[in-house]
Amino acid sequence: MKRRCLLLLLLASGCAPSDPNKSVVGGNFEVKPGEFMYHKVTLEGMGSFTLTITPEGGDVEAWLEPGEARPMVVYNPNEPLYKAKLFKAGQEDSATGTYAWGGHHIVVFNRGPAAVKVRCKLVAVKESKKT
Repeated sequence: MKRRCLLLLLLASGCAPSDPNKSVVGGNFEVKPGEFMYHKVTLEGMGSFTLTITPEGGDVEAWLEPGEARPMVVYNPNEPLYKAKLFKAGQEDSATGTYAWGGHHIVVFNRGPAAVKVRCKLVAVKESKKT
């Protein structure tokens, strides 16, 4: 019984193993019609990510772009964006991939004629160190 109480006390005080999944971004954004939205984040180490997007009011295209500087995106209305995934209005969906140390940008593009509200969450899972 004493061990169980000690374990509960340790868990409640924050001494439990930490969650390797780090939520880097969690918020709501509005993307104007025909415009890009950029959100800069800095990721440590190397690992994998999950970018979860839920657009309301229209479809958007989004991806995670590596680099400290805001990415230069060449847009052609008749071609899909190179790294983008289409996120359908009213549906939560995710894109996954890997990342390396440093700056990155979440890029969201709205091709539609009206502003789109976007709920965005980026979770990074840092690669564990092997000994």
